[in-house]
Amino acid sequence: MEAEALYDLLENDVIPTFYERGSDRTPRRWVERMKACIGSLCHFVNTHRMVNNYMCRYYSTAHAHFRLLEADHAARAHQLSAAMVRIRREWDNVWIERVEEGPAPTIAVASDVRVSAQVHLGALSPEDVVVELYTGRVDTNGEIVEGHAVPMKSEGRSGDGYRYMGTASVSESGKHGFTIRVRPSHPDLSSKFVPGLIRWADAARVEAAVAR
Repeated sequence: MEAEALYDLLENDVIPTFYERGSDRTPRRWVERMKACIGSLCHFVNTHRMVNNYMCRYYSTAHAHFRLLEADHAARAHQLSAAMVRIRREWDNVWIERVEEGPAPTIAVASDVRVSAQVHLGALSPEDVVVELYTGRVDTNGEIVEGHAVPMKSEGRSGDGYRYMGTASVSESGKHGFTIRVRPSHPDLSSKFVPGLIRWADAARVEAAVAR
């Protein structure tokens, strides 16, 4: 359907506009369209904005982070490296053991979803990880789309692991779902996601029909 719409646009609008020319061989409607595009896009799509964004969002941030890590003979860099070695060594022992509390099959719009879970961390501590309640609408394939993550709070030791509690708000009607994920945590990580180090509780995913 999308391919047909694209070809229809090209065949009946774009191409005729480009080849519609008068005696001076100038495609005036095409030129008007190009000028309109330039007028609407130049304030955003330009090299000044691009360089400014790269400088403010990436280069300056990366430089400040580097200076922080290299201070005191790279003390914080050594601490970060040691922490990541320890986290990687224990990551196979991290999993979501079970979900102890979840939403009812039907809930009201604008209500809160309260979830608790038992999380096994191996030799790691709650300070080494972030446990998140990940919620969103569920598509026809049973996958969560337009999801958002809410941090869950550790309520202390429980058996061989830790009990975590989290609350998320459901603001739209329709079928929703949730799952839980665990990822490494350290104040000096440059990104909150580390490739290969994430745990999902796929078996704990629950769908909830939301009242309108």
